[in-house]
Amino acid sequence: PMRVSPIAAFGLNAFLRPETLSARGALTRHNFQPLRPHEKVGPHMHVAIDCEFVCVEKEETRLNKRTGKDVLVKPMRHSLARISLLRASGPDIGKPLLDDYIVGSEPVV
Repeated sequence: PMRVSPIAAFGLNAFLRPETLSARGALTRHNFQPLRPHEKVGPHMHVAIDCEFVCVEKEETRLNKRTGKDVLVKPMRHSLARISLLRASGPDIGKPLLDDYIVGSEPVV
């Protein structure tokens, strides 16, 4: 069966709920103020995005025998670990409307 994302399942109402959707199916409360019904989502609503990343694959280097310097063979790879959306305008400026961790499938290195 095809898996439906929580945002697709809830639509815009996902941002009106006081729970987080990433806790492996269990809804848990966090310290953020979800969108209120009077807050209009549209071109005049400004938000700030804050993201945190974790390393899931270390970089690989090799020594260049001619120059004696390390050469990057494969860059470090990161994965999104947390995302926060903050109100950037209006009376509640600075208050988060979403603050959630991302459940990754790869181990952090």
